[in-house]
Amino acid sequence: ENVIASLSYDRTLKIWDLRQAEQVLSFDLKQKPFCSTANQTQVLIGLDNEQLIFLDWKDLFEQKNPTKQCLLSPLGEGSTLLSISFNIEGDKCAVATHNGLANVSSIFKGPDGKIRLKNEITVRGHQTYKDKMRDGLYPVHSIGFHPASTHFLYTVGGDGRIKFWDLNVKKLIV
Repeated sequence: ENVIASLSYDRTLKIWDLRQAEQVLSFDLKQKPFCSTANQTQVLIGLDNEQLIFLDWKDLFEQKNPTKQCLLSPLGEGSTLLSISFNIEGDKCAVATHNGLANVSSIFKGPDGKIRLKNEITVRGHQTYKDKMRDGLYPVHSIGFHPASTHFLYTVGGDGRIKFWDLNVKKLIV
């Protein structure tokens, strides 16, 4: 309750007690973190090797060596993660990348008890550009779910635009 978490390029997740102004936990991620999100029960961290790490808050505080579960980004290799978000229920996550793609996946536990992701939608988030060297998509710098209605998603792109998506019909609204 009275804690704050910080991520660093030194490859650590640190938990700080705000009442005592001291570090209470340091966790080695093994890779550089690029983005993160958290809800009441879990932490999701995007690493520089296109991996996602799921951590359980309860595990973090109760175990000296908490278990982490690593999954490949739903957008695969070459998809440097720039932003991650949980929906309000915590059963979906959205990821945004430098190569202009955004993805929403359902989160569930498989028969073995491990977290799995099921792709729901992948979109080309923002405009294309052309320069002397190549064509490409602008990066998606931020992604998130509407707080009251989780079938709405927003993306913010390097083209300077904010887009809103309806996940029920899998289309761009604005």
